[in-house]
Formats: sequence, structure tokens, C-alpha cells
Amino acid sequence: MVVKVSRELARHNMNEPSQNGSTSQENQDIVNDLRSLFLGEKLNKLKIKVQYKEERSAIDLERPVNFSSLETYFTQKYRKSLSIYYTTSSRDLLIQIKNQEDLDEIVRLYDASGSTKRLRLILSQKRDAPEYKISESNAGIITSITETSFTETTESQASIASASACSGFYGSTSSKLTEEIANGNTPRPPTCWREGACLGRGAFGSVYVCFDVGTATHLAVKKIYLRNNNNRSLRRKLANFEYEINLFSTLSHPNIVQYKGMQQTSDCVNIFMEYMTGGSLKEQINTYGAVPPEVARDFTGQILSGLEYLHSLSIVHRDIKSSNILRHADPPRVKIGDFGSAKQLQAICSEQGVDYEGTPHYTAPEVIKDSRKFDPKSDIWSVAITLIEMLTTRTPWAELEPGAVVYKIAYEPIAYQLPSSVPKSMRQTIELMHGTIPEKRPNASQLLQSEFFQMSRDAFKRQCQAR
Repeated sequence: MVVKVSRELARHNMNEPSQNGSTSQENQDIVNDLRSLFLGEKLNKLKIKVQYKEERSAIDLERPVNFSSLETYFTQKYRKSLSIYYTTSSRDLLIQIKNQEDLDEIVRLYDASGSTKRLRLILSQKRDAPEYKISESNAGIITSITETSFTETTESQASIASASACSGFYGSTSSKLTEEIANGNTPRPPTCWREGACLGRGAFGSVYVCFDVGTATHLAVKKIYLRNNNNRSLRRKLANFEYEINLFSTLSHPNIVQYKGMQQTSDCVNIFMEYMTGGSLKEQINTYGAVPPEVARDFTGQILSGLEYLHSLSIVHRDIKSSNILRHADPPRVKIGDFGSAKQLQAICSEQGVDYEGTPHYTAPEVIKDSRKFDPKSDIWSVAITLIEMLTTRTPWAELEPGAVVYKIAYEPIAYQLPSSVPKSMRQTIELMHGTIPEKRPNASQLLQSEFFQMSRDAFKRQCQAR
């Protein structure tokens, strides 16, 4: 074994390619690990892969990792004030690192995973931040951070390709989706419209009610403001996003919000959608309190019905949460909004220097641990958390910031206390939906066919009254 180690070290020192075809970056990481294990060289470093726009690099940090040093290093290197985000290899999770506490939690999560891959960070220029200037007080070399050679590997090339592809899908595009697109008519965005009151502001932009002058109907429009539309990378992302929105506009189901097309101007992207008069489920909970179990069951069944349709088309939502469940007030009906767009919007906002505030409280543990990509079973976990929020007005660990909650979700039993009025059948269904083993979670179709969702409203009401 020592001979093999020596040969590998010698090969690396002579810059010879490894016999297994590994890249230089992989070789460097292997050699460091071998030195630490067999030659007694203690390399107490955190290995990081960094992306800023189209540029990718690798650095090694001395432990304990210092947030101030890391932030200063990036500022000096790129001459800009940058926001720092942690992400997974699939880009299904994006958490902003704002301080030392956030960084400590992310490193704790990474260490617990036992991953041999580098921890991934994405940098984004802060919107309206002044140009950074080096002064005597901030100039200098940060000795705790070492730049290492970085070679574009098959993995990173694949990640670029996947980021450019339609991000709303999982697996291969289904024949049913092809049929839906062929049979559907793509709604055209309004050519003459008037902007009305602001309905709300979220991570990806502001939503307004608008009036379509041509049809005399009300729509909702999500506005995402652009800082620099001439960026090649941004133009590519916007083109992919417009393709997705136009594709999704052909889809129709009673429990998904209808897209109405997209328009681009020199400084803004306008996404037109069906106007939901009752606002979001989040707003209802914040205004009126907990949802009674009977109504929560009805709403959850409607959410699952919309997901069953999307999943049958190989579309995974990725961002199910109460603020993305929209309501018609009369008759009461809920619909899933923002389906299929979360990943593309994250990428666009990061290009624009928008501080994206993620909501990992709804994210499944396998996604946080980076052990599995977002898929239909991850959506089911998110529905379970939304149902818990309906019944209790809060998500598990709602008091924790995003950087602190990810470790809890990944490695600790989920903690919540349901009201006494919630019957056993509902408690058991919730437990099935947030099971930690994705393969054992029922899918949307199985849940809708279960005894819990098949029983009549009167029968369930009697169960609630018997508590």
C-alpha cells in the first residue's frame, strides 16, 4: 500500500495523468487525502468549489473556517461586494451565508454528510453595491485560504448543461406531456395592459394585479427587474426560462395556476398568470390563524390533485410551500402556483445580485443532504410540511434561520405538536408523507386513493368531533 501511495505521489509531482483517467483536480484531492492518511500530514482543510457567473475555481480553507476572511478574500479577488450562497450538486437548494453562524452550520452539514466532493458556493454581486477599492486597511494576503488548480470536469460540464436545460422536469419528458403540448393552445401575453396594485413581494420579484385591456379581464403579473440584460449568460437563462413558461402555459388543471405567457423588456421580465382572488394560503394563515382539520384535508387533497397531474407529465415543482398555494375565495379552491420555475428563477436572480431568501423549512432531508435530487417524493415531503403549517400556523423549526435549520431537517427527527382536534387518521397520513426514506413515502396518486382522502367529509368531521 505504501508503494502505491508513493507511486501516486510521484506521478502527481511529475504532472503525469492517472491511469484511471482522473482529472488534475481529482488527483490533487486524492493525493491530499492519501498524504493525510498514510504519511501523517494532517491536512485540516475545507475544500470548496466556487462559481461566480461563468467562472469556476477551487480553494482550500484552513479550519476553523472564518466567514470574515472568506468574504474579504472574494471581495479582493473580484473587486466587488458579493453575496455568498451554499448549494448542492444538483442546485436544488440555495442558502445564503450571511455570517459566521450560517457558515458554521453549513460546514457542520457538509461534514456530517461524509461527502468526498467539494463544498459548493455560488457568488452573486450585491445589487447597487459600490465598486470595491483596495485600501491599506483591506489589502493583503489571507494565508488561511489557498487557491488550487481547477479543471473543468465532466461533472461541471454536465451541471452547465443541466442548468441550461429545462429545470422543471425530472427524468425523460413523458409522452403525456408531449400530447398535452400538442393539444394545448399557448396563451399569448396581453399586448395592452395596465398595472394595478401590488399583491405581494417574494424572493423572485413583485406581483401586481393587471388589467388586460384587450379582453377586459384581470391577470396577475410577476415582475423581475433586470440590471444588465446584455450579459450572455443571463440572456441564455432568460431564453430557457421563456421557453419553459410558454411550454407550461399550454397546461391546464383545476388545481394549478394557469400561466398566461411572458414578456421581456430592456429592464424587466413580466410573467403573466391567472389572477387568484383569495391571495395565498400563507396570507390566510397569517390573517385568520390555523385551518380547521376538515378544511386542511380538503386543501391538501386539491394540492395533491395538482401534483398528481404535474408528476404525470414528469414535472416536479421543487418549491411547494404555503406562499405558493393560491386561493379562490368563493367557492373555496386552492391551486399550485410557480410550478417548474423555481430553479430558473434562482439562477436569474443570482445573476442580478438579488439576495435570494430561500425557505429550506419545506425542503426534504435527502435534498439537503445532497443524497438525492428533487423528485416527486420530495414534493410530497413539502406538502406534509405545508399541512402541518395549516394545522399549527407554523412549520417545524420556524424560529430558526435558513442557515441553521438545514442541519435539523437533515439529521434530526422532525418536531411539531398538532392540535388535539386532529384525528389519528390525519396524524398517520402526515407521518407517512414526511417519512425520512423517500422510497417509502406514498406518491400523490397513492395518497389520493388512500382511505383517508377517500372518506366522505361528514365521516372525517365525525372523527374530528370524537377527539
